[in-house]
Amino acid sequence: MSDPFHFSDRRRFLSHAFAPLLAPALCGLALPASAQEAKRRLVVATWGGDYSRLLDQNVSDPLLKPKGIEIAYDTSNWQTRVAKLRAEQKSRRSSYDVVFLGDTDSYAVSRTGVLETVSATRLSNWGHILPVFRTDYGVPHIYSGLGLIYHTERLKSPPQSFKDLADPVFKGRIGFSDIMYANNIGAAAVATGANAHELDRGFDLLRKVKANQPKLYPSNEALAAAFKSGEIDVTIMWKARAHLWQKTGLPVAFSAFREKILVSVYEAIVPRNSQNKDAAFEYANALVEASAQSGFADSMGFLPVVDNATLSPELRRSVDFSDEERARFARTDFDKLIAARPAALDFWEKEFKVGL
Repeated sequence: MSDPFHFSDRRRFLSHAFAPLLAPALCGLALPASAQEAKRRLVVATWGGDYSRLLDQNVSDPLLKPKGIEIAYDTSNWQTRVAKLRAEQKSRRSSYDVVFLGDTDSYAVSRTGVLETVSATRLSNWGHILPVFRTDYGVPHIYSGLGLIYHTERLKSPPQSFKDLADPVFKGRIGFSDIMYANNIGAAAVATGANAHELDRGFDLLRKVKANQPKLYPSNEALAAAFKSGEIDVTIMWKARAHLWQKTGLPVAFSAFREKILVSVYEAIVPRNSQNKDAAFEYANALVEASAQSGFADSMGFLPVVDNATLSPELRRSVDFSDEERARFARTDFDKLIAARPAALDFWEKEFKVGL
């Protein structure tokens, strides 16, 4: 697979205490069975719903259970995961062994020095990870681009821009995922020709869209239910979700923004105070196995981050972007985006959501 972002600098693109463990061995003693078993249990912090279900289907069940690694999921929103990582950074043991976050959030956490270093010495699949996705603090898992998902039976002329949603023809027919507030605001800003962190431009467009009385939903899964029930006809969402929802029988399609396209990479990070680091990196390595990557593309629609995953021509047409669309992938400055996030949340909660 060619470099999906057309440049290699990812930052530009998106902008021991061993003695207690050794002592029993030195004395000719083995670790107690309970201690050995604990080393094969992982607490994985992630999103619930489709994401954790498909992690089991494509990663845990086929690749880790046969090795005796047991997974316990701690599902929550990203804010909870980040807050706990920071609260426990000086603790001897973290509540988590592996944490899934979006790229902006894993970058923010990495700046606090709480994460294990990722390199080829920790991952046998490192060489297959596309260089644009490699960092020294996280293991990339999947990625997709943001656009419009619309109901094909009720919208014969699909919108092609966030700005189109300000048209009165969409009054009462737009849905937004509440948990994607930052993505929604960033996409609105980019639609006006600004950068994702230039919030005022996004705020102005969302105020115009608000006049069309959009509906808010607590999760991406709730948006799918709203499409099914006929409550909405269009939303802002990852292309991957269009593929996933089509597989459930929803008559939806994806329309790429004619302006710049925001892209998000979902990553796995390992806290320095993880109780089970070796097993945690086995898990991370399994995430980028070719079979797991192909499985996630087929089952959830997210694109592989490795060069050896196999996608059928039909699947690639469903989940991938054309060369012309890839040329519109937007660069994101993580530092500026992180600095802007409090203002984005303030606008979303105190202005945009009020009265909807």
